[in-house]
Amino acid sequence: MLVIITSGVSIANATERTEGDQEQNKALRVDSELEKMWVVVLISWIIVHSRSTYLTTGPRAGGIPFSGEEEGGRGGLSVGHTMGLDALLWAYNTLSMEAGQEAVLSCPYISEASLLLATWKMKCSTCCLFAYRSDHKETRKLNCSDRVMWKYSPERDPALRIYPVNIGDEGNYTCEIVSSAGNFLFFSSLTVIVPPTVTLTRDESKVAVCQASAGKPAAEISWIPASNHSTQEEVHHPNGTVTRMSYIGWVNSSHATVTCLVTHPASNQTLSLDLSRK
Repeated sequence: MLVIITSGVSIANATERTEGDQEQNKALRVDSELEKMWVVVLISWIIVHSRSTYLTTGPRAGGIPFSGEEEGGRGGLSVGHTMGLDALLWAYNTLSMEAGQEAVLSCPYISEASLLLATWKMKCSTCCLFAYRSDHKETRKLNCSDRVMWKYSPERDPALRIYPVNIGDEGNYTCEIVSSAGNFLFFSSLTVIVPPTVTLTRDESKVAVCQASAGKPAAEISWIPASNHSTQEEVHHPNGTVTRMSYIGWVNSSHATVTCLVTHPASNQTLSLDLSRK
């Protein structure tokens, strides 16, 4: 269906207007011309996209898997696209990966048109730029680590692989595809999780110290049996990790053993200690 929008402004004879009315008529004529121009643009767009469709899909929707589904990551993908004579495709992906694991950033190019150029770049003027040019069958890197590579053949699936991933890889990434059908942009946000090192010790005064060192985000610490007398402190490190310490004193009772529960997105840990022993 083709929708035609018309717009016009009736302008009286300028000789019958005052000088103020004439200025107003000039403004109206300018607005009228602008409206006509936009009508032409709109009609052209409708014609070009008369066969277009729109698709929005979330995590685990059919057709396009979100990043990390096969690799064990946590994330989600939102995709929208129009397909026709002129295609426009965008996507936004979020991914959380544990440090040391493999991070795969999707660039779900699904057009039937041949890929000409695929480029990945991080949102930073001095960060990695990773590109593939299909006519030369050539991949080029600028400021990229050897840990950055293609997950598959870039002509088939230009997904980016980072292995092993570390805190310095965290940030926003953009994948740009150039093809005969147009340009396609995909945005990814990568969060790197660092599991803490957990210890449970006691000092000479029989105070138990549960420490979750260098975690990202900071770990949560609780005790069994629960106590209102525990205290806590934390240290923030320059690399974004956090060390959290919780202290609890032993009261001579039937509960000589204390258990420290450490909760973290990477893993949960439980350590126990008998405070009655010398």
